Amino acid sequence: MKTIVCLLTLLFTVIPSFAQEEEPVDTTLINELKEKIDRQLIKEICNVPFGISIENGRRILKQKFGDPDYEEENRVVYFNISYAGFNFDTIMFKFQSDGYYSYFNNCLMVIGSKTKKDAAETMESLYNKMSQKYIISEGKDTNGNKYYFGGVGPVEEYATGFRIMLMKSPKGILNGNQPYQTVLGYGPYDFIKEEF
Repeated sequence: MKTIVCLLTLLFTVIPSFAQEEEPVDTTLINELKEKIDRQLIKEICNVPFGISIENGRRILKQKFGDPDYEEENRVVYFNISYAGFNFDTIMFKFQSDGYYSYFNNCLMVIGSKTKKDAAETMESLYNKMSQKYIISEGKDTNGNKYYFGGVGPVEEYATGFRIMLMKSPKGILNGNQPYQTVLGYGPYDFIKEEF
């Protein structure tokens, strides 16, 4: 019996050494996929990195656009800003706070239009511009309106980086002769993880 146990022990220790050694993995494909995903990652907008504090974000924005037109505790707003070849009626930078730290987590860039057709054309222009850099998909909202989404958010894996959508202007947001708006929205990204 001792002989059988010794033979089995020997057998189980020797056989794995004869097994074919694992081939080295060619990381070229993995690295190419990682680079493609990294190019889709949304890291900043208007030179303001997502996740930056409101104090540092305000400093960057002031250098780029001057004094804001409107400011609240966690929001910085500019009106009539030209950026990347588009004239935005409003650009709103929002910051998330945990009570102590703040994080840039949301940007809404709005172009007002007099007609739904004009807003749709603006949406297509933004799509054409953004699709030069990002992979973009198309969806429909609950009203059947087309919208676009693409990129990858900076915080959560597989989260959408941005949306391009057409909507009716909420009252009081844009002047009354622009009842439609095209919105390029980044986030909101959740930098504050409250978990158990």
